Amino acid sequence: MLSLLKGDETASIDTYALAADTSNSCSNTDLEAAVKSLHLDGYVAFTASSVPEYFLTPDGEGIEASGQSPELELFGLVPAGEAGIPMKELKAAASPLAFKSLKDAQKAGLLASKKGVVIRALESAEDPFVGILRAVKADKSFEPPQPAIKRKFVKSM
Repeated sequence: MLSLLKGDETASIDTYALAADTSNSCSNTDLEAAVKSLHLDGYVAFTASSVPEYFLTPDGEGIEASGQSPELELFGLVPAGEAGIPMKELKAAASPLAFKSLKDAQKAGLLASKKGVVIRALESAEDPFVGILRAVKADKSFEPPQPAIKRKFVKSM
């Protein structure tokens, strides 16, 4: 870090850009910690001025490519009407990520289950995540809402 700043009192380092450089194995968090440590020891002065960049996780990439979240994948597999689909059949038809999201689909009010049968709780549904993920992919500085980060579809650097 000091070698990057050596001899120039006005030099600056963009830790996000440095972390994105594939030739170095440090995360932005590691680089910020190093700068803060150097600052505390009196070697450098710093001002936090960089904007974080956001990237899709592998799950986020899959959702963006397929055009639907795991909950909407499940919703699409459940036939409309009161008959629904047996839980075992749904598990066999759904991707592993989608089936793990069954409780999220129930919490969101998309699906319900009764005696081992999953039924639709709504006639139709729209996916809020795909648009968010496409926006992040197009513009790394787009700050997604917390649910996308909390669900680990997006990470920041």
